[in-house]
Amino acid sequence: MGGRSNIDLPLSFALLSFAFLLTGCVSNPFLSRSDIANNIARSVDWQASEVPTDTFRLRVYMPRNIPRIRHVTIYLEGDGLAFIDRTRVSADPTPSDPQALRLAIAKPTGTAYVARPCQYTLTRDEERCNFRYWTYERYSDAVVTSMSQAVDHVKSQFGATEITLVGYSGGGVIAALLAARRSDVALLVTVAANLDTDYWADYLEVPRLSGSLNPARLGHLLSRQPQVHVVGTDDEIVPPSVAQSYAAKIDRSLLRTIKYVNNANHDCCWTELWPDIVRDVIR
Repeated sequence: MGGRSNIDLPLSFALLSFAFLLTGCVSNPFLSRSDIANNIARSVDWQASEVPTDTFRLRVYMPRNIPRIRHVTIYLEGDGLAFIDRTRVSADPTPSDPQALRLAIAKPTGTAYVARPCQYTLTRDEERCNFRYWTYERYSDAVVTSMSQAVDHVKSQFGATEITLVGYSGGGVIAALLAARRSDVALLVTVAANLDTDYWADYLEVPRLSGSLNPARLGHLLSRQPQVHVVGTDDEIVPPSVAQSYAAKIDRSLLRTIKYVNNANHDCCWTELWPDIVRDVIR
């Protein structure tokens, strides 16, 4: 896109994101990544729009006919296609298969979706998109501020006064960081999220994310936040111990908020399991 080429990085840093390539399988190689997302959204009569924020343009999917409701649930996408292989950063972080969008449509009423910076919008936001925003600064203040402004937009479209945030994988990190700085988050839900980014990097034996914020360091802001963290018992990319480390650092009572899902790993099989999970988690 726009003449961009993939970016070579040292192996030690590239390994940090390579694990997430496991979630990037394209379900139909003849469709563009944007087409895939649009088709998922259209299946529940949602449509795409773009929200200009102070830092980025962000892709949003919402119902074509938006109801006026007090409480809206907003899903946040994961890190997307950050890396092409073990040594090359992707020129476009748009996910090949948007897992958070697939989770969102399981309960499409009163629900919306926000993609991460530069996902789907790279060609129209090229001057502001830099690979650092989907690598070592993926959870930076600039990214979180932009996502918060998009959440404000969604909330205003529904006329809502409070929100539930649901983040998949790295989107769960963003959701937690948003909950730490907002007063309208009634419930924080994460799915397979690397909530303690320092512990996670140490577990993978790779460098920590310089330039990014770590929710596990925000105990004074998150200890009283209602939250549920859904983890797969077979997840080797973000194992359950990551959520356990986060909870122990924030408030050990939060260990009880971790919901373990048997036979689930990082990318399988949340789409199939989510309709049953969401009924228990989000009431």
